[in-house]
Amino acid sequence: MSGLINGTTSNHWKGLSNIQNSSNAEVQSDQLTIQFIAPTNMTNCEGVNVLAGDLIVQRYFLRVDNNGSSQQDYALACDANTPAVSATAQPDIVNGLGDAGQIILPRIDHFHVLLGTKNAAGNFAYYTIPQYRVAAQAARDASPAVAAPRILSIQISVLARSTNNAQNKAIDPNQSFLMLDQNVHAADNRNRFLRRVYSVTIALRNAMGETI
Repeated sequence: MSGLINGTTSNHWKGLSNIQNSSNAEVQSDQLTIQFIAPTNMTNCEGVNVLAGDLIVQRYFLRVDNNGSSQQDYALACDANTPAVSATAQPDIVNGLGDAGQIILPRIDHFHVLLGTKNAAGNFAYYTIPQYRVAAQAARDASPAVAAPRILSIQISVLARSTNNAQNKAIDPNQSFLMLDQNVHAADNRNRFLRRVYSVTIALRNAMGETI
């Protein structure tokens, strides 16, 4: 897809997160953008109808939940491009990206992504998004250049919390949570929200073969 992206000035992704790592340093949440051709008539992540054969671009990120009780109430949102009037797999301009999108999961304190890859030598590895960008650039800069590692799967992890402060002494406000390769804890230990990690691995079936 070689079209231009026509979006708003701010893409609403600020790396928002309510967690810290084991060194008590802030850790930004990730942003994940995917694109695919609609296999059939369907709806995108914002609930808008899309025709079969049209390009769908969807961006997942944390933002402030305007229905929350504070500026630290974050939610996982998805922002999708505006569907074309007629199905277009390779539009000249991709419109509609960059706004606040629609909330799909409220009360999310952190959003983390790992990319499962296979390089030209056949070695498998998981990368964070910044690590993958470095590895891909290194492959292209090699002499002779080699193909960037293929992304075969995506691991996604979210840290969800309860609606209200439970004020239950059985809940440890300093509890650590393992989110894939990150060991994190709540940045604010003055409250006793119930938190739980949810993780999933998604295989990208169209990336399994040698020819893509």
